[in-house]
Amino acid sequence: MLRIRFLLLIFSLGVIAESSFGCAVCFGDQNHSMTQGMNMGILALLGFIVPVLGGFATFIGYLVWRANHPLEAQSKITVSGAGSEKV
Repeated sequence: MLRIRFLLLIFSLGVIAESSFGCAVCFGDQNHSMTQGMNMGILALLGFIVPVLGGFATFIGYLVWRANHPLEAQSKITVSGAGSEKV
């Protein structure tokens, strides 16, 4: 009996025509305003993501460059410590 009720429930949800249709985006209607809005949203998100990822890539490239080009050693080392001052 439970199996029959479950099958009836699944069947009844499947025959409701309005809720089983996909939206214009799912069917690929290029001229629908919902599709155009979704495309603009994707472009806006890419406009934020690409510069952030580019900044990370630039920073990692800078770290690699600094690892391969260390600072030159100082030729003169001056020590100013206690005892060299006159009171």
